[in-house]
Amino acid sequence: MIHGHAVVWLPDLGHLVDVTAGQYPLIAAEGLGPVIAAATPLPCRPGSKDDGTERAGLIWGSLQIVYTLAPMAVTAAMLDSPVLADQDRQPRRHGMKVAAETVRLLASRLPDRRLAVIPHPRAAALAQAVRDLPGQQNDAGDWRFILPGPVMCGLGEIPLPDGTPPPAVPGTGQPGG
Repeated sequence: MIHGHAVVWLPDLGHLVDVTAGQYPLIAAEGLGPVIAAATPLPCRPGSKDDGTERAGLIWGSLQIVYTLAPMAVTAAMLDSPVLADQDRQPRRHGMKVAAETVRLLASRLPDRRLAVIPHPRAAALAQAVRDLPGQQNDAGDWRFILPGPVMCGLGEIPLPDGTPPPAVPGTGQPGG
C-alpha cells in the first residue's frame, strides 16, 4: 500500500516516535532503541515543489536523521485500511506499542494544564491516568501498567473517568460503543 514505514509525529510537542528505526543498521548501531525524540520541523528541500509533505529532523546519538512525512491523505488511507482494522493481525499489536509509548511521552512531558487541553478527550484521559501508574515492558516490548491491587493491564484496559469517550471504531474515526 505504501513504501516506507509508519511513525508518529507530534508537531505540537515537537516529538517523533519511530519504533521500527532499528531496522536500519546505522540507527541500530547507536544502541539507543526505538527513536522517541524531540524533532524540528524542516522546510521543503530547496527547489522542490510544496506537495503537502512535511519534513522533521532530529539528532539520535551521533546521527542526524531527517524524516519525510507523508501527506495527510496518505495517512488517512493507511489508517482506513482493513488490514489495520483486523484485530488479529500484527499491525494492531505494533500500533498498541506505539500508542503506549506516545501516551507515556505525553504523560511525562506535559504539565496537567497542557494535558487538559489536548483536543482528544480519550488521549488526554489516558495520559493523565498513565502519569501516576508504574509501567513495565515485557520481553516482546508490550507495555503493561500496574493498577492498585496490584493488577497488570494494557493501555486499553486502564480505567478512565466517567464521560471519557470510548475508543474510535477502526476505519471510521468515530467513537465506538
